[in-house]
Amino acid sequence: MARTHKGDLAPPDWTCLKCDYSLVGLRVGGKCPECGTIIAPPKSSATRDDHMTDAPIPYLKGMAAGYLYMMMGGVGMIGFSIAARHFAEPWLMVAGTIAAGAWWAGVFVVTQPRRSAVRPYAEMVAQWRRTRLANRISQAVWPLGFAVGATAMFVHQAALNAALASGTMPVGLLGAMSKGVVALYSLAGLCVLAASLGLVPLCVQLSDIADWSGDTGLGNRLRVAAWGLAFGVPTVTLGPLVASIAGVPSPILFFLNIMIVLAFITLIGCSLVFLTCLFSQCGMAFWAVRNSITGRERDIRVATRKAERYDEIVSRQMASAPVEPALSPSDTVPVLKTPRAPGVKPKGPYVEPAKPGETYGIAED
Repeated sequence: MARTHKGDLAPPDWTCLKCDYSLVGLRVGGKCPECGTIIAPPKSSATRDDHMTDAPIPYLKGMAAGYLYMMMGGVGMIGFSIAARHFAEPWLMVAGTIAAGAWWAGVFVVTQPRRSAVRPYAEMVAQWRRTRLANRISQAVWPLGFAVGATAMFVHQAALNAALASGTMPVGLLGAMSKGVVALYSLAGLCVLAASLGLVPLCVQLSDIADWSGDTGLGNRLRVAAWGLAFGVPTVTLGPLVASIAGVPSPILFFLNIMIVLAFITLIGCSLVFLTCLFSQCGMAFWAVRNSITGRERDIRVATRKAERYDEIVSRQMASAPVEPALSPSDTVPVLKTPRAPGVKPKGPYVEPAKPGETYGIAED
């Protein structure tokens, strides 16, 4: 089958991944007019039967909340870190620590085992087990790094205030930095580096969730962001350290500077792509919740209409069925049975009564 791209017309044999609605005349990347599922190429039968909208509503609500926490935490970390670097205020790093905690809480919720409608929960737990553990551990380093950075800024600011109070003017902003402050800043930088590298497996797992929801384009963008982060984070972090080493030849230094600039541009672009993908996944999770609730309400209405229709058919059949007339008391014939003495055996077969009022008797020999 030829590869299709977003915007192409769906082939005649395509049906919706969710409701099997015919997609003839519709375009790839659009939405099914019946249930609203993203139009994507058909996959294996196991994947077609397993869709995000079939998951339980509490799980979908948790996913939506997790994506929302990740969005707010990510924007907060970026904003507070830039502001703290510009204004050198420790309380901004404290706010960044809170935002990093919200980010990690969202990651913890989003990376939980999926709830599938066709696969057992034990299989879902085994899936992505190591990646899930790596994501939760690596992203927990974000609040740790911000907390260490805030501590370093508090200690550094206290040292600067003490130096100014004693009349000893430090040389530059770093003049009052002790070895402990330098160690704290270095530890914070290592934490940020480790957490940034942890975004790579996180993007991979989020891309699988996007494929599960039927949006393959979103999954591909997350995979591109993973590759960009894998190249940009270590290059931007370690490149200046290598360039600062004495004795590096000029051609290598020139090439290294070019790579650092390209990595910085790639890092910014992939970070923006990652944040936009988070926004899309958050909206997708809320849409899945609404779609699931609407689907259940529709099923209830259909079942109610079927029950009402069945009751109506039964009542009509009962109303149209002929009713047999009841017998009057004069038409009934009492049937009596002659008592037999104990121990007396009948001498012949029973004789049916021939006339009304005649009792059963024993035929004589």
